[in-house]
Amino acid sequence: MDLLKGITKEYLNGLEWLNEPCDWGITEKGIYIVPPDNSDFFNDPRRLLNNDTAPYLYKRVKGDFTARVHVKPCFNKIFNAASIMVYINKNVWAKLCFEWCDAECSSVVNVVTREISDDATGPSINAQDVWLQIVRKDNIYAMHWSLDGNKWLLARNFVLDDTDEVLVGIEGQCPVGNSAKNEYLYLSIDPTVPQDIRKGI
Repeated sequence: MDLLKGITKEYLNGLEWLNEPCDWGITEKGIYIVPPDNSDFFNDPRRLLNNDTAPYLYKRVKGDFTARVHVKPCFNKIFNAASIMVYINKNVWAKLCFEWCDAECSSVVNVVTREISDDATGPSINAQDVWLQIVRKDNIYAMHWSLDGNKWLLARNFVLDDTDEVLVGIEGQCPVGNSAKNEYLYLSIDPTVPQDIRKGI
């Protein structure tokens, strides 16, 4: 079920905001988010800055799940991204981003944070929109991406704290300024999971 279908500013269809942006709204296919300048979720490995200010629209989820989002970011500045994210607390979370990376190309970037953020940049992707997925089975998670929403490629397999309830949803970021409109075309969170979470289907 697409959780963005039928959503309004007054009716969030079971979703909640953390850092609700001033500028967000409804589109023909979903919603858009304009993240504020300098907004992000990132705990700097150099311990110079922890930033947890990016808009995050989430659902509280217990147990195993498969979450999918179809994103179309605006790549007008380095590190601008639209993401799918699982959040336990400000020091334990993970996100998979379609991002304009510092190699000056669009790429799927994953970030896993356990006190400190560990990020990794994937291959360059020549596309305007991408599907992103996070699967949870017990306390094991897998991140995948897809160009068509059918064939999924593994981005990362990892473990987070074993807690029953987590927050799952969409994030928009603009870490270095020059904010832009990111589009979110689909969001589903399903209690069923793939038999092999590394394959993602």
